[in-house]
Amino acid sequence: AKELMIRRLSATSAVLTALLLLNHCSPSPQAAATHLSLDYNRVTSHLSTLSDADRKTVEDTVLLMKRGDHRLALVRLSALNDRNPSNASLRLLGSYALLQLGNLAEALAEAQHAHDAADHTAYQCYVLARVADLNGNTNLAKREIEHVNGSGDEALKQALAPVAARVNAGVATN
Repeated sequence: AKELMIRRLSATSAVLTALLLLNHCSPSPQAAATHLSLDYNRVTSHLSTLSDADRKTVEDTVLLMKRGDHRLALVRLSALNDRNPSNASLRLLGSYALLQLGNLAEALAEAQHAHDAADHTAYQCYVLARVADLNGNTNLAKREIEHVNGSGDEALKQALAPVAARVNAGVATN
């Protein structure tokens, strides 16, 4: 009887541990509400400064992200960022992965790093505007929306139109 009780407790403990791990690994409900479609072509088109090996790692990382394995993608991006700290494309990928995992604050920090990089594009402003909006940083979102609107990129301007309308109306995302 004692042995049976120990086995039951052990099984219950294993189930609880698995449930806790699944809860920890699942995106938060807020992450589900923070959908941002990343244009991988816009992000990965500026990787010419990376080594061949690093470009291959980025390709593999993008595949992981497309499959939804954002945690492993972040591990790979961390190593890539260590070797290429000012590469905006890597920072955008990191911001997206963090956003998908529900880490809004770190996603904003990575989007800001991408925005501040030397190879600045309107797409970086677009991502920063979206992530700033999701973080409730209205002033930053407005500033970046203005940058996108002034860039001449009509596709990005149109994609940001709902965010711009909400931000200008003072409606919170969350």
